[in-house]
Amino acid sequence: MGNLTAVIPIATSLQNLENLKHNVVEAVKVEFALILVIDDFTFGENRELTKLCEEYSNMFPSVKVVKGSFGSPGKARKAGFN
Repeated sequence: MGNLTAVIPIATSLQNLENLKHNVVEAVKVEFALILVIDDFTFGENRELTKLCEEYSNMFPSVKVVKGSFGSPGKARKAGFN
């Protein structure tokens, strides 16, 4: 794993699911540590999105998933660093 870490706050909508898939694959290629922060504050839990993120976490040791109700991208990003 490289020295860089990317923290990506994710709202629980599936609008940008293809972007998320692309970003994860690209980050893994360049050996980024990747923290996907699922913020279920607005829409509640989205099981499909959670399942996808957990699958990536299981496939790639450099991917970590944090779930919670944060209410803003900034708070979600901060949770990813804790």
